[in-house]
Amino acid sequence: MSGFLTLPFLAVLFSTIATGETAESPYQGDSIDDAIVWVNPQNPADSLILATLKASNQKPVKPTGLLVYNLSGEQVQFLPGGTPNNIDIRYDIEIRGTSQPLIAASNWWSNDVSFYTVDSKTLEVRHILSDTPTGLSDLRGLCLYKNRLGEIHYFAIGEDGHGEQYVLSKTGSAKLVNRYELTSAAEGCVVDDKMGRLYISEEKKGLWRFSADEVTRPPSRIMRTSWFGPLRADLEGLTIYQEPDGQGFLIASSQGNSQYLLFDRQENNYIGRFKIDTGSIDSVTGTDGIFASSRYLGNLYPEGVLIVQDHTNVDSGRPANQNFKLIDWRSISIHLKRDLKHE
Repeated sequence: MSGFLTLPFLAVLFSTIATGETAESPYQGDSIDDAIVWVNPQNPADSLILATLKASNQKPVKPTGLLVYNLSGEQVQFLPGGTPNNIDIRYDIEIRGTSQPLIAASNWWSNDVSFYTVDSKTLEVRHILSDTPTGLSDLRGLCLYKNRLGEIHYFAIGEDGHGEQYVLSKTGSAKLVNRYELTSAAEGCVVDDKMGRLYISEEKKGLWRFSADEVTRPPSRIMRTSWFGPLRADLEGLTIYQEPDGQGFLIASSQGNSQYLLFDRQENNYIGRFKIDTGSIDSVTGTDGIFASSRYLGNLYPEGVLIVQDHTNVDSGRPANQNFKLIDWRSISIHLKRDLKHE
C-alpha cells in the first residue's frame, strides 16, 4: 500500500454507479442517516441492511426507529423506538450467556444507546438490553470496538465534539471508562479492531486517528478539510473495508463535494477518491452515514458492498424521499487495480 500516490491533488478521482437502492424513507426531509449490514451466516444472500430513521419531520410527530431491508432494498421490518442516528455491529458477542451479533445505535433526542440483535432463524431484529444513558448532549456518533481481549466497548460522541468510552459487560451493563473531546462538531466514527484505532470525523476541521485503547492520548490528524482540497466540510460518515490479510481501506464521506476518500488501512495514506454518478439509479449527493463490508453477500455482491445515505434522492426524474444506495465493491476495486498506480 505504501506505493500508492499520497499527494492530495495528484490522487485519482474516478466515478462509479449504484447497483441497488433501498426503498425510500417513509418521511420527507432529512430523516435517515446511517446503515450497517448483518451478514447471514447460513445464507449470505439473505443478509439484512439495518438503517436509522432518525426523524419524522411531521406534525404530529410520527414513529422513528430502525428500518430493515433485504439486499434487494425491500423493507422487511420496522422496529419503532428511540431517535437512532448512528449504528454499528459486531459479531460473536457474549451477552447474558449467549453469543450473538450485537448492534448498537445512538439516540440523539434521549442521549442514550439502544442495543439489538438479529435472530438468524427468523431474520427478525429485536431489542436485547435496556437503553443505556450517556453524559452527552445531542448524542450523534457511535461506534463499537471489540478489543484483543474480546471485550466490547463503544465510543459515543456529542454534537459539540465531546466523547465518552464505555465497556459493556457480559451481563449487559455499561460502565464509563474514559472521556475525550475534539474542539468542534463531530459525528462520524469507526474503529479498526485489528489495528486498535478509533477514527473520528470533526466536521469542519478534518479526520482524526485515536488509539482505541488509550483514547485520552492526543490524536493524529490524517487530513484537514479545506475549501479546494479533496476533503470538504462537512466531513461525515466513516467506514473500513477490511480485507482478510489486514489490508483494506478507510473510507470517508466528504459531504461538501459529494465524494468519498480512500485511505490505505495500514498507514492511512490518502490514495484516491470517487463519486457516485447517475446510471440506471440516480447519483448520490451529500452523504451522511456509510458502511462497507468485504464479506461475500451472494451473487449480487460477491466482493462485498458499500452502502451510502443519499441526501437528495431522485426517482424517475422527480424528487423523492431519502434512501440508501448500494455499490457493488467490484465497481470500486476495478479502479483501485487499474487507475491507482504505484509510484
